[in-house]
Amino acid sequence: MGSKKKQRKQQKVQEQTNTENQVDSQPAIDFKRPSYKEFLIVLLIAYLIGVGLRVFELPSWDAEQFQINGEYIMATHDAYTWLAGAEGINRYTDRPLSKMIGLFQGITDWKVANIGFWLPALFAPLVVLPIVFLAFRLKQTEAGIAASILGASSLGFLLRTRLGFLDTDILTLFFPAAIAVGLVALLQPLCRTIKKQETQEKEDPDASLFYFLAAGFGIGLITMGYDWFYGKLHIALALGGMAIVLGLILAKPNYRRFILTCLGIFFAVGFGGWIGFLVGALIIAFIAWKPQNLQDWRVVGVVLLLVLATISNELFNLTSGIFEKVIDYAKLSTSEVTEGGASLELPTIQQSVREAQNVNWGMMASRIAGNWWIFILSAIGYIYLCVRRPLFLIMLPLLGLAIASVKLGNRFSMFGGIPLGIGLAFGAGQLMLDMRWSKKLRYGVQIILCLLILWPLMNTVTKLQPSPILPKTYAKTYIELKDASSPGAQLWQWWDYGYAAQYYAHRRSFGDGANHGGKFLYPLAKVHATDSPLLANQMVKHVASVQMKDYEKMMNNGSYPHTEAKAAIYSDKPLKALRDMGPEKAQDFVESLSEKKRDWSEDIPEQYLVFSWENLRLAYWISFYGNWDLVNGKTVPGKIQRVRGKVSFNSKKGLLKSQKQTIPLQAMDIIGEKGTQHKTFENPQGYNALMNRFSRELYVMDDKMYNSMMVQMLIREPGEYNDNFNLVVDNYPWARAYKIKN
Repeated sequence: MGSKKKQRKQQKVQEQTNTENQVDSQPAIDFKRPSYKEFLIVLLIAYLIGVGLRVFELPSWDAEQFQINGEYIMATHDAYTWLAGAEGINRYTDRPLSKMIGLFQGITDWKVANIGFWLPALFAPLVVLPIVFLAFRLKQTEAGIAASILGASSLGFLLRTRLGFLDTDILTLFFPAAIAVGLVALLQPLCRTIKKQETQEKEDPDASLFYFLAAGFGIGLITMGYDWFYGKLHIALALGGMAIVLGLILAKPNYRRFILTCLGIFFAVGFGGWIGFLVGALIIAFIAWKPQNLQDWRVVGVVLLLVLATISNELFNLTSGIFEKVIDYAKLSTSEVTEGGASLELPTIQQSVREAQNVNWGMMASRIAGNWWIFILSAIGYIYLCVRRPLFLIMLPLLGLAIASVKLGNRFSMFGGIPLGIGLAFGAGQLMLDMRWSKKLRYGVQIILCLLILWPLMNTVTKLQPSPILPKTYAKTYIELKDASSPGAQLWQWWDYGYAAQYYAHRRSFGDGANHGGKFLYPLAKVHATDSPLLANQMVKHVASVQMKDYEKMMNNGSYPHTEAKAAIYSDKPLKALRDMGPEKAQDFVESLSEKKRDWSEDIPEQYLVFSWENLRLAYWISFYGNWDLVNGKTVPGKIQRVRGKVSFNSKKGLLKSQKQTIPLQAMDIIGEKGTQHKTFENPQGYNALMNRFSRELYVMDDKMYNSMMVQMLIREPGEYNDNFNLVVDNYPWARAYKIKN
């Protein structure tokens, strides 16, 4: 009797030990696993819907004004970053997206702009892959389509990945989705779930211990790919942190050591670079050698300490930069401090960037789910899903980022489609499984959900029109400037068009989507917003001379990073001399540039000022930064307003009447076939009107705005500026390029 009792006790201990490695996989109720054929069909449908929503506007792009030299004009400024990089023009030649475009160009022999035009529509919908995979893993593949539509095509993401909207966003959402899904799929069999008695299902591991270790390694590889492609792992860190917390709380008996080991491998590989890759492989090899070591907390502790030592530097960099980024994105500061802690007050760019601007609560719901009703329904579904399967809380950081778009900027709204799409479709699917509905009924409900999600999407998609980021004439100006300038030239256009200038002109641009901090923003805006041609001329010369001297110094001591860019290389410290002066002297020096002509080196490379009609849309911000005070960090910008709708004009009194107001004018310029016609009126305190009969646009502005170089050098006779500039490209009234005279 005692012997049998002892045997039963030993057997129980052995069974408990075995749970560290493998657990019986037979479910209490047989939920039939979907076939791989069903998985592939659902995946294909979900992907094609994502592509279809993005190419719906394609016929409208065939118009001649949207193409130049057989290439589509891009729909976002940043697209030209990667096009110029793919052609080896700028400093992004070695970036993954530039290399991808170059690779496709070599394979297809297409023009790089046409490749860039199509990539967003073909790559962005790849987000459906991890979503449908998770639906398949949870035995509700039918939920994959509805979840994928919202996850891959929520308005916040769809509008950033349309035709021509080439940027890293095409894969930026795929990687977080794959990491989140991978972590949920990894931990689901190892953690407890809330079950209803009538649908009790055993979810213990149905594969060997090494399957889960390899899965942790694989998710780490995906994170490595995320780092390679995007270079920022803050979101991956948040997802991993949620996985640790939930894994420890929800772990089934005796699985905490196993879960920590799997997640340790994920962190080592994903955040530790190639050293972490080797550490992860060594951990798996060590466990393969002696699997029983997983039963010893001391061994697991040593493994985790090794992982922590491997990734500590990366974790420090990620966490230390979070607060900085929050302050930046939240626009909590309107000025920045230059390098070295100097006291120059320089402006920041965030609030003038469209994608960084805040959204209201209604727009947030629309960007994430299409409208408030779907948002609320999806949120309820997500809550129910998290109650039943708490591991889906791993995706909470993605939803949090999307909701935070009301303060951090609308770019973050794109992350919300994944958790809410899964919440709506998977939540409904889970409820139907709990109610033991048949598969036909479940498919029927999911089809209804698809139509519900598609309704607001199609309402938007059918109204979309091509939106090239610059007019064809503006692109043509840069192409002409390529022939008119030397390879060492630098172009001074507003920074929004810096990458386009690099791509079309094959020249260095002063200011672009990365070089738009205060040290670039201030001098660039100054030459646009000043009313003094002499100051504009000398400000460019001063900055260019500082750039070249600093560049030569760095080259002599070997501190300048190597680059293969075909465009000329300049120093990225254009305000170094002003910073050394201090704020008061720097402000006085800048103002003195309009008063006296100075002697400048003859060795300054060619510099070009490029003005465009497009600048008028941005004129307020250009004037805002161009009238910045380096001492107190304040500004008094000029005023400008576009007048829309029907207007009437009293030519005797100089009064402009719109539907909303009557505006007294002191001058009016009318741009037409005969050039610029200038009229004056007896309203000395009035405003200045600028009418373009070609585009049927009318702007009203004050003297500060009207007298700025960005307005005057665009519409006046170029000969008026011969003392300081030579006109080299004239596409009046749309764009002009002037060469700075020595």
